[in-house]
Amino acid sequence: MTDYIQCGHCARCLEVCPTYQALRIETLSSRGRWDLINGVAEGTLQPGPRYLESLSLCMNCMACSAVCPKGVDPEHMVQEARAKLAQVSGKGHLKRALFSGFLSNPRVVRKSLRHLRLLAKVRRCFRGRGDRLLRHLPLLLSDFLKGYAIPTVSGPSLFDRLPQRVPAAQDAEPRGEVAYFAGCFNALVDTGPAEAVIQVLAHQGYDVFIPPGQTCCGAPVVRDNGDELIRRAMEKNLQTFAGDRTVVVSCATCGSMLKKKYPELATVDGGPLSRAASDLAGRTVDFMELLAGAGGVRPGRIPVNQRVTIHDPCHLARGQGISTQIRQVLAAVPGIEIVEMDNPDRCCGGAGTYSVSHPEMARAIGLLKVNEIKDTGATLVVTACPGCVLQIQRELAREGLRIPVVQPAEVLAFSYGFGSEITWQQGT
Repeated sequence: MTDYIQCGHCARCLEVCPTYQALRIETLSSRGRWDLINGVAEGTLQPGPRYLESLSLCMNCMACSAVCPKGVDPEHMVQEARAKLAQVSGKGHLKRALFSGFLSNPRVVRKSLRHLRLLAKVRRCFRGRGDRLLRHLPLLLSDFLKGYAIPTVSGPSLFDRLPQRVPAAQDAEPRGEVAYFAGCFNALVDTGPAEAVIQVLAHQGYDVFIPPGQTCCGAPVVRDNGDELIRRAMEKNLQTFAGDRTVVVSCATCGSMLKKKYPELATVDGGPLSRAASDLAGRTVDFMELLAGAGGVRPGRIPVNQRVTIHDPCHLARGQGISTQIRQVLAAVPGIEIVEMDNPDRCCGGAGTYSVSHPEMARAIGLLKVNEIKDTGATLVVTACPGCVLQIQRELAREGLRIPVVQPAEVLAFSYGFGSEITWQQGT
């Protein structure tokens, strides 16, 4: 039995737990989950429907672990408990199979995207509420759709659209070469934000290498006892990004995987794999982290003229300790007025595939985020995670709010004059 730190029942975690804030049910709180898991571990409780529901609905947002004064780590406890259940019940098999045969196989992905483009065109003939994008690639299966729109695929993948090396701008001070880890969604489905990242990096003076052999970071199966699949993806990415280049990541979840999850998994094996994972983690930086570092960011020249509120993704603010950097970088953009929402780091309800597997809870949590955005009077929402972009965008649309949601690189690219196709007209 795992020796869990004793919970003091101070209720601080209730104040930040998204599922408890949405429904006010004790067993759907961090404290309630600790009681259930501890009871099962001690043998005083038997796993039942309420236990399964409580574990399944945890979003792993890390908010509870961040505020606990006694150092209890409910998020880690839930992951351990879910892994044990998955071993017994076999739950998560379908998602793991999809990851193994789909996301981790770029050739299969690219072939499937061609069919997805056709489906998206057909879907536009029957447009309903105007949702533009789907949440995840596995949603190609009809059983997973649950009312979500078929995604609009921007065209060829990032690897097909751009050369492997993009040179630094000639008028910029040279800052060396970096490697870019693009992440699945922005590399394969909506490439605009990733292209903006590369344009901005080149404008700052970086030569950008885009390794074509990179694969999914493994995040889609973290909640489903998918460590073996993550390890396979990790080994592929460690090989692809071997060397001494700084690795830039613009997806909060991917960054957290490379910096945190990879070394944690590799430690079990030890030896060269552990050293390689630690080396990659040490060379990985978030896009905003890099721009806010030494040398600063070049000021923009085209005013954006928007009232901007910023959502801090869980895997960025708590997973990597990055939040002030995005505000520092956006300050270089003329015309921006930053207005903070009450809880910028509260989970938006996306949480990877959570918004598909638990749409009702994701909707309830997303509504809390939407109300905070409304209160700011913002005309533009910026967040450094493609998953959060889509979740917030969808929930705003459901409330009839035509407020664009974009990634920070898109704002910078526009201000630098690269985003002629980007418009801040509301509702686009």
